[in-house]
Amino acid sequence: MDSIQLQQAIFGLHTRRFGTVAEIMIKKIVCAEDSTQLSFDLFDKFDGSRIECKFSRVQKKAELKITDSNLFKALQCEANRDIMYHEWQDYDWDCNIQQVKKEEFDILFYGVFFTATDGTPTFSKVWTGGTATLGSADAEALVYSDPGIVYEAQFTAGTPAVSFIGSKYTLSTTAGSTTTGRSKEGVTATTSSGVALCVGFDLTPSNEIGANARAYFTFPTNTFAV
Repeated sequence: MDSIQLQQAIFGLHTRRFGTVAEIMIKKIVCAEDSTQLSFDLFDKFDGSRIECKFSRVQKKAELKITDSNLFKALQCEANRDIMYHEWQDYDWDCNIQQVKKEEFDILFYGVFFTATDGTPTFSKVWTGGTATLGSADAEALVYSDPGIVYEAQFTAGTPAVSFIGSKYTLSTTAGSTTTGRSKEGVTATTSSGVALCVGFDLTPSNEIGANARAYFTFPTNTFAV
């Protein structure tokens, strides 16, 4: 199977089979296991996290609503709706990602498939410095910037206590894994120049409030919030 055939095969899959491909990709990347429950997709045997995978093809927003009177014209407009990665700012998108039930998972992998200039899907869990881009354009990353998002992170220094809740702490910068794509960013017990607001602790039995505890954080003064 060449790259064109691979793209056509993936993009031609129906919803459930398409989702299964994405789940297998994430399963291999993060070394997860299949879930034994219907409420989430994968299971992290190392920390007990429930993992949900939501992926979609990126397509140009449909030009016409399909009606009795314009059926064939609307179908003609469907012929070329795929978006190449370098075009992501040029069009409004249609991405069909539904039923995100945040109480049913601990980690969400939210991904989209673009069409590359050579016809292959573009998917990357990490960015390697020096990678060539179309027309030598700057590489761009899509990030979640909502200051209301709650993140889970581990304290990498100090002795966390319940009294830490309500204070802001400094991030400890560590390079992530190029193998799994997972971040290794942590939080120190230092409040000087703190940006991560501690809003609680992970209360699962495997997590004790103390050294190396896992806690929940928000970024209420997020520099990148829009």
